[in-house]
Amino acid sequence: MSKLKILMCLILFSGIKLVGQEYAVQSPNGKTTVKVNLEKILLISITHDGKVLLQPSVLSMELSDRILGDVPKLLKKEISSVDKILVPEVKVKAAKIRGKLQRITPAF
Repeated sequence: MSKLKILMCLILFSGIKLVGQEYAVQSPNGKTTVKVNLEKILLISITHDGKVLLQPSVLSMELSDRILGDVPKLLKKEISSVDKILVPEVKVKAAKIRGKLQRITPAF
């Protein structure tokens, strides 16, 4: 009976791994969310104030010898926050603009 339980646990955990990994970053005010999902393919989706701006869409590029984004394997990821002052070349409303954001930098 215990072998059956172990087998069921292995099947269950392997199924969870097949679901994929999801990473998300939000805008500073929390209204816009960008999600990247790694399954068998690379998917990206964007929402703003709960409204879907971009349905989960395949993100890939076909080259002459391979397809980038096909069966993605994430080697590492870096999620960071940036807060800096930007000086635009053409001043419209302000001489300086605060650039505050979160970013995710994946390496495949």
